[in-house]
Amino acid sequence: MNELIQKISSYNIFNFLLPGIIFVVFLSKVSRFNLILDDILLALFFYYFLGLILSRIGSLLIEPILLKIGFIKFSKYDKFLEAIKKDDGILLQNEINNSFRTLISVFVMILFALLFEKGLQYFDVNKEVFEYLLVISIIVLFLFSYRKQSSYINKRIKSNK
Repeated sequence: MNELIQKISSYNIFNFLLPGIIFVVFLSKVSRFNLILDDILLALFFYYFLGLILSRIGSLLIEPILLKIGFIKFSKYDKFLEAIKKDDGILLQNEINNSFRTLISVFVMILFALLFEKGLQYFDVNKEVFEYLLVISIIVLFLFSYRKQSSYINKRIKSNK
């Protein structure tokens, strides 16, 4: 267990594990949804996975919306790659930036869960249909994450030619 914890980078802790824990704890306090697990090892994996999902939601949904409305602006990726060769502190700033994006995603999803909880009072939601939709949504989320990551790899390869 200690070896596993030592291999987890600060990026993984601050962008996956911590947001997953914050989401679960905060959600249990403000709604009837309780995802807190008693088994610590299982809980760590579950919270990490939830944080990973929340991070992907931030990357694939929150970030493009903020870019589209002009709230944030990015430099071109090739310029980013050039800049980190001269100033590796940009990588730390990028990690912190991604942490903030993931935390935005945490609270957007908590708001979504609260709205969903409210909607349950008015609509008869079939649990089985909800479970299928949840699994399909996660599949789609990771398909688009895979595509986005592949795009970054291709951009890095092109910039190294």
